[in-house]
Amino acid sequence: MGNVEELTYTDFETFYHDMLPTGKLGKALRGFVFRGESTKSYTLLPGALRPEYNDELWKMCRIKYSEVDTEKEFFQINAEWDILKQFYEFANNIGLAVPYVYDFTHSYDNIFGFDEIFSGYESWIANDIIELAALAQHYGLLTRLLDWTYDFHVALYFASIGASREQCGPNDMMVLWALNAEYIQTFESQGDLPLEFVVPSYSINRNIHAQRGILLFWKLNKSKGEYLYDTKVNRTPIDRMISEYTFAGELTMLYKIQLPASLCRFVYSYIHKLGYSASRLFPSYDGIRMEMEESKYLVAL
Repeated sequence: MGNVEELTYTDFETFYHDMLPTGKLGKALRGFVFRGESTKSYTLLPGALRPEYNDELWKMCRIKYSEVDTEKEFFQINAEWDILKQFYEFANNIGLAVPYVYDFTHSYDNIFGFDEIFSGYESWIANDIIELAALAQHYGLLTRLLDWTYDFHVALYFASIGASREQCGPNDMMVLWALNAEYIQTFESQGDLPLEFVVPSYSINRNIHAQRGILLFWKLNKSKGEYLYDTKVNRTPIDRMISEYTFAGELTMLYKIQLPASLCRFVYSYIHKLGYSASRLFPSYDGIRMEMEESKYLVAL
């Protein structure tokens, strides 16, 4: 797969030893960020762009989706814009802290984003909306942001607890994705890559702070005509995009590291012993409830 390397481990002990700072993977993955998936069938595609969530996205949006072409990027962006504006308004109306967004405060009762997006925004997601999108993402709304973490243990938590809940098949694999964020951010600043990483203000987003989170999206640029009326929504997974992109030198930009899903409860119990649990990663009363519910997946080590 070009810039993507796939590794498969059959036992957790060998994998974890390799992931330690002195291990062969630990050394290779310096400057990388991580994402955990419960099954190898999941691709690196954010919620707002997943076909299976398309109806949910449009039902939440105030634009009548029976009147638009939902497979055109123009309308997709407007749907995402409207959902974020609703989130902003609801939170602000009940006195919750939200990041300042100029266009939202100055067009509070305008439910359509066409003017703002196509006159004022040179790219999507627009820079002044990123903080709000990150906050909405971590409270379950559909955005085109994809969650990553600087701490591979956090990614292992999400992979193992997800596989435990879903009762994956005996031949399925959990996945730890590792992406070269250091390289991408260096070249993205020079305009060579459409990928963009965002680290939101941890002080207003307790979840992403607890998870040492960083967010990624494939940036759309108006100047390149990437969200015109006749442009089809790009639902290509980021792993495929990276595999097809030309990078300088022979670098592995993305690792897909697989572990048997049958190990999910052992892995979850191991990292739980290290202190990685729902109450730590979701520091709230809800996180405590989640941890209590997840205790049924713990096994003796």
